[in-house]
Amino acid sequence: MNLLDRAKGVSLTIFLAIYSFGISNAQDFDWFSTGSTWTYVYQPVFGPDLYQSVLSITEQTQLNGIDCSKMETETSGDGVLFECMPFAPAFYFLQRNDSVFFASDMHPYFRLGIDFNAEVGQHWFILVDGLNGLDSIHAEVIAREQVVIEGNNLVQLSINLSNANPDEGILEFQNPVIAIEKIGAINFFFMPFGKYAACDVTTSEQLQCFSSDGFQYVAPGFASCTVGLGSIAHSSNELRLYPNPTSTMLTLHLPGHALTHATLQDMQGREVLSVPLSPGEPLVDVRHLPKGMYLLRATETGGGVFMRKLVVE
Repeated sequence: MNLLDRAKGVSLTIFLAIYSFGISNAQDFDWFSTGSTWTYVYQPVFGPDLYQSVLSITEQTQLNGIDCSKMETETSGDGVLFECMPFAPAFYFLQRNDSVFFASDMHPYFRLGIDFNAEVGQHWFILVDGLNGLDSIHAEVIAREQVVIEGNNLVQLSINLSNANPDEGILEFQNPVIAIEKIGAINFFFMPFGKYAACDVTTSEQLQCFSSDGFQYVAPGFASCTVGLGSIAHSSNELRLYPNPTSTMLTLHLPGHALTHATLQDMQGREVLSVPLSPGEPLVDVRHLPKGMYLLRATETGGGVFMRKLVVE
C-alpha cells in the first residue's frame, strides 16, 4: 500500500469516527461562532497593490446531519483570490478536542485539517478536493509553543506540508504554516490547503486580524482591522469565463479591458495552449484538450494578467 492509499485510509477512519462517536453533538461554537471574521491581505506577483480578503462564519448549519459552521467570503472579485487553491468557500468547519475538521460542497464529509494536540514530530494527512477525487497533503509539526492573546493561553504550531505522493503531487506550500488555536493559519487563508504548483499569481498572504465574540487578534504590523485600508485595493475587474465547464468554445470577458492573449496550463504546470485573442471576440477553442482542470492566464493591453480555473469536460 502506497502513502496516498494509507492517507486515504487514515481519513476514512477519521470520517467513520465522526459518525460513530456523534461529533455532531460536540461542536464547540466558541471556535466558530456566527459573525467570527478573518481578514487577510495578500499581494499578486504581477502588481504592486495589496488586496484584502474577508472570511466570515455566516451561519450554524448541518452538513449530512452534522452540526457545523459555514464559512463564506465577502471579498470583491479581483481575478486572483482562491483561484490557486484546490477549492474555494463555502467551507464547513467543526472542532472537537482541539482538532479542526472541514468539509466542502464537493466532498461533503469532514476531514481532519489541524490537530492542535499534536506534539513536535507528529503528523497527519489532510485530504483536499482534487482533480480526480482527493489529493493528500502530509502535515508534520516542527515546533509547538504557547502564546498569550487577549489573556488566552493558546497553542501555536509550526507545520511543514508536503505532497503525500511526491510523484503525483501538484500542490506547493509556503512552509512552515503557522497556526494558532481558534485563529487558524496566519500566513495562509485560514487552512493549510496548499496551492497548485502551476499557479504563481499570489504571494505574501497574511492574516491582518481575527475577531469573534469577546476575542480579537490583530497581527503584528497592523494597528487594527481598518487602519490603512486606503492603500488596499478592492478591484471590480473580474475575468469571466463562459461556459465553464465547457468542451467547445470558451468566451473570455474582462469588464473595461481588452484582452490580447491567453495561455492554458495543466495542473502539473505544463503549457498546453497559447493563443492571441481578438479584442472584439476573445474566444478560445478547447475542443482538442483532454478532460480536466486547467489554469487560464489572460493578458490585457496594459500588461495586466488575470487568472481563472477552467474545467474541460
